[in-house]
This record gives sequence, structure tokens and C-alpha cells, in this order.
Amino acid sequence: MVWSILATMRRHERHGVASGGGSRSPPQLPPGFDATQRTVLMDLVIGLANQLTLTDYTLHLAGRVIDGYLAQQDKPVTPDRLQVIGATCLKIADVFAEQSKEYY
Repeated sequence: MVWSILATMRRHERHGVASGGGSRSPPQLPPGFDATQRTVLMDLVIGLANQLTLTDYTLHLAGRVIDGYLAQQDKPVTPDRLQVIGATCLKIADVFAEQSKEYY
């Protein structure tokens, strides 16, 4: 999953698709994915981050990674993949933001 997210983001980066920055607009959601599902996903990530005692910075970074990944999806995201997407994006944020704590 990590490599899939990274490959998708790199592909869009090469093609000049902006992933955010500057003023923040509402996240672009994939087809069939609504704001309620995003809320459920973010609640899951917040709970996991609290259990792992991650910093607020890491949590916000994970939210940006999730939004960036979802914005790049052109196929519907199935509900059974929400936990995997949330945990993977949180791990990516953890690697970049936390100081050498290993959780997984």
C-alpha cells in the first residue's frame, strides 16, 4: 500500500498535478466517496494517532497525505480499504515527522 501511494503521488508530481499548498480548499474526493466517509477515515486516524501518542504535527501531516492521495484517485475507494489507507498515510507522516520511534 505504501508503494502504491508513493507511486501515485510521484506520477502526478511528474505530470504537474498540484497536491496542495497556499490557501487550503476543500479536499477533492474520488468518485463515490463523500465527506462522511472522509470524516470516518479521519476519526480512525485520530484514534490511532492518539493510541500511538503521535504529535499534532504528525496527525495534520497524515491528513494532508490522505487528502493528496484521495485527490489523485480516479476510481472509487472501497470502504474496506479505508483502514489500510489511513494507517498507511499515518505511517508515512510518522516517518517524516517523528524522531526515531518505531510503532509498526
